Amino acid sequence: CSGASISVSRIAGLENVPVVSMSSTSARLSRVDEFPSFFRLVGPDDYRGQVGALVSLLTHLGWNRISVINTETDFTKDLAFEFGNLWKGDIAYFHTVRIDSDGAVDAGSLDLALDGVPTENPRLNSRVIVLLAHHQHAFPILQRARERNFQPDTIWVGTHSWTDRFFGDSTQWMPDIPGYIGIAQYRNRNSEYQDFLQRIQAKQRQLRPLTPVMEFLPDYAAETMVDSILSLAKALSSLQPKDRAETGHIVNALKNITFSGVSGPVSFTAE
Repeated sequence: CSGASISVSRIAGLENVPVVSMSSTSARLSRVDEFPSFFRLVGPDDYRGQVGALVSLLTHLGWNRISVINTETDFTKDLAFEFGNLWKGDIAYFHTVRIDSDGAVDAGSLDLALDGVPTENPRLNSRVIVLLAHHQHAFPILQRARERNFQPDTIWVGTHSWTDRFFGDSTQWMPDIPGYIGIAQYRNRNSEYQDFLQRIQAKQRQLRPLTPVMEFLPDYAAETMVDSILSLAKALSSLQPKDRAETGHIVNALKNITFSGVSGPVSFTAE
C-alpha cells in the first residue's frame, strides 16, 4: 500500500488533490514538500511508529546483536533503512531476499540468505533474526527455514506486517515452540468501535440469518479505512457547497479535522 500511495500522492500533490490512506506507513510519505496533500490514519515507519516499537522491544529484552533479513519491496526496504538508522546495537548479518516477477519469494535468494547467516562462532552470530517482510513472503521464509532445520533455536522477530497476520490452515510445518514474536497494531475498542460493529452485525443478521456474525472487525485496516472515509466526509461537510470542488480547501479542512473514530482519536499533524 505504501508503494501505491507514494506513486499516487506524488502526482496528486502537484494539483493539491487530497489522498487519505488507511495503512500506508512508509516514512518517506512524511516529506511534506514531496507529498503536500497526503494524510494517513497510521504512524510512519520510523521512531514514532513500528520501527521505534521494534527497537524498544529488542532493547527491553536485552538483545544487542541481531541479524536482519528483509525482502525486496518498497515497504520493507524503507523499513530496513529506518531500522538501520535507529538501531544502536550490532548487526551480525544483513541480507535482502529477492521477490520474483510473480510476487513469490525467490528460492535461490532465500537459501543464499539462510546460508549466509553466521551460526558457528558465538562471538559473531546471533540467535535473533529481524524479519522485515509482508506476511505472504514471511511465511514461506519461515517455512523454508524450518524445512532446512535452520538454527532451530532462532528467535524470529517481526513487524505487524506478518506477526499480526493469520498463518493459514496449513501450519503442520511449524515447530512445537515456533519462536516467532513481534509487534502488532493497537486495536481500539471504544464506544464508536462497538457501535459500528453492532450495526454491521445487525446487517449481517438481516441478510444472512443462518450465518454467524463477526465478533470483531477482521483487521486494524478495517477500522482505519472507516475513519479515512469519515475524515474526508467531515472535511467536505465543514465546507460551503461552493468550496467543495476546490482541492485546496479540502486539504486545509482535513488539517483541522478532529473526532473520535472507530480506530480511536483522529486528527492530523503537520506531516
